[in-house]
Amino acid sequence: MKKWILAFGLVLSFNVYADCESQTNICVYDCAKNTSDKCTATLDKSSGTLTIRGYGEMKDYPRPCNPYCKNSADWQNEADYISKIVFENESEDLTFKSVGSGAFSDLYALTEVVLPQGLEKIGSAAFVSTPNLAKLNLPESLKVINGYALSNTGMKEIFVPEGTQLHSGHTVASRNLEKLIIAGDTQLSKEMFYYSSKNDMSPFLEAIYCESKNISCMNLITDSEIGDKIISYTKDSGVYILDGQMYASPIDMANTQNACVDMDTCKAKVLKNKGYCSSDESCMAMVDLENANTPIEYKNKSYASIDDLLKGKYMPKRIYTIDEANQVAGKTNSFKIRYR
Repeated sequence: MKKWILAFGLVLSFNVYADCESQTNICVYDCAKNTSDKCTATLDKSSGTLTIRGYGEMKDYPRPCNPYCKNSADWQNEADYISKIVFENESEDLTFKSVGSGAFSDLYALTEVVLPQGLEKIGSAAFVSTPNLAKLNLPESLKVINGYALSNTGMKEIFVPEGTQLHSGHTVASRNLEKLIIAGDTQLSKEMFYYSSKNDMSPFLEAIYCESKNISCMNLITDSEIGDKIISYTKDSGVYILDGQMYASPIDMANTQNACVDMDTCKAKVLKNKGYCSSDESCMAMVDLENANTPIEYKNKSYASIDDLLKGKYMPKRIYTIDEANQVAGKTNSFKIRYR
């Protein structure tokens, strides 16, 4: 009886794999790292889209390189079908925190990836050797990009958000890389730009844009191999300023396109691009509040400036002493007391 059950289980397992392989266009995989996480990967082979749904941390996938590199993710068997990867958070509160190490390496058909807001870490070698991946928008919530994560992709431009820590080993190295934009004081080392063990740097690398306050980047100016590629810019309320020109996005700055006519217009464009307002008029109204030294109200929170709004630094609500509360309550007959 036990042998029969075992044999039936093997046949069932084989049939599920065979269905995914040849008889159906939908394949489903579990990709959660821990029992407290939720991660389901669904591949629609007809559209070439691998959709990752859930929250928390994603499983890590070893990438053995003997005799050649190939990640161990379940969907590697269907690699030829995967041209797009989309992450979908469970909700605004339940978001993905990490992309697993090696999860999407060696996907040669991959051309597009949509990463989720709230993402904090991209694991080592997560997208290594994806030669047709030409663009990847890194969310501003990102805190860590581990070694080789974006190495040897097809990307020509990479923007690293403010506050993101880069691992020193070949992190953003790619033969195709032309322009790298670093926001904030992210620590840099020359080794990050080598795309091979021979310390080869991308032959197409034209410029590394660094905010002027980035000391580690400014120190690279003296390096004979990379110093002439360092370009310093400044930033004010989300606006990128280079050679007297103002831009609402780092890519616009790097490509010297869509320059703003003035600072206020540029600030309004930044707010609109980031979804803080929906129309030119409402965005400019927020800029006018800042100019009038009036707090900016957004989602029931007050912000002293646009820069604080972009960084999520809201103003704490006024806390009154009992005497102050009694004085106000006596005048208005209506007051919610918060005690200090």
